[in-house]
Amino acid sequence: MNVGIITFHRTINIGAVLQASALNSYIEEKGIKCEIIDFIPNNEIPDLSIIHKVLHYLRCILTLPTSIQRKKKKKKFLQYIDEYITLSNEVYYGDKDEKLKTTNYDVLVSGSDQILNTALTGNSKAYYLDFFNGKKISYASSFGRKNVSKEETELIRNELPKFAALSVREQSGADIIKREIGREPQLVMDPVFLLSKDEWCKRCNEELKLPEKYIFVYSMEVSPVLENVVSTIKKKTGLPIKIVRGGGKPGLIEGNEDSTCGPEEFLRYIRDAELVITNSFHGTAFSLIFEKKFLCIAHSTRNARLENILHLIEQDEKMIFNLLETYSDKVICGDKSISNLERLIDLSKDYLTQNIGKS
Repeated sequence: MNVGIITFHRTINIGAVLQASALNSYIEEKGIKCEIIDFIPNNEIPDLSIIHKVLHYLRCILTLPTSIQRKKKKKKFLQYIDEYITLSNEVYYGDKDEKLKTTNYDVLVSGSDQILNTALTGNSKAYYLDFFNGKKISYASSFGRKNVSKEETELIRNELPKFAALSVREQSGADIIKREIGREPQLVMDPVFLLSKDEWCKRCNEELKLPEKYIFVYSMEVSPVLENVVSTIKKKTGLPIKIVRGGGKPGLIEGNEDSTCGPEEFLRYIRDAELVITNSFHGTAFSLIFEKKFLCIAHSTRNARLENILHLIEQDEKMIFNLLETYSDKVICGDKSISNLERLIDLSKDYLTQNIGKS
């Protein structure tokens, strides 16, 4: 059997790359030949014109320190992809690439992340597998929001009925699909939960030099609440703060920032931290996987996934929305909470093996 996956895997985003590698690895662990289709969405097709190259070169010179950091970070991502993701030999450039129609797979999986959100992909229809006539399934796909566009509604109605099996990672996505085509998708866990703690430990960068004890902050945005939580915890514990930003504008976070962090460094930071502070879904997910104590800060606009996973582990009241005098009663113990997800993780694995087929 030959399985292909289409998902976000090229972006320099820790969560995206880790979820892509997890789905790829889990299917391969079942003895099934599997690769990620090296698809570049419409809005990321490289501009190879001379003018673009000159402008890019000038920007790099004008922002040399940042460019050097960005290059180091990208190298770490490419090394991780090379080691842990099986890519198709062919690269496909957007929906108009005719080679997509000649792909030779028994099953195609429309993978996790916000791949159904056409605003992120330059209206790339390929994530809806419109080019493929064989068996199609989705795994933990997402729109990333509760309302969809007119174009997305048309894709849902035209393409998703052709899928042999549908699954999403959020109830809001299931509600959209049920409303538009009358099918009830299965809710499944993010792909990172498909791999064991031991497997993720093997992917940690053991050469990274870290303090014996430290607090790790993984921030998708800086907010007054996050700043206050970090400052309060630092004063209480006296421990050094290690920071990685997954997005958002720069802000005032007390600590030492790693601006070139790659996937393997991220995993190590969480695995060995005394406490994790995060407003990220994958920061929360890996705190659970590595059974760490952590604080979950609300994001200003994107809380659906955070609220969903805290609900699943029965810790809804622990999300931090406002400034508090103390945060000790908001600490979530990952070692106790991960057990609440075992049944859902097993159901997610069963969904994949039953709909793809065992070796």
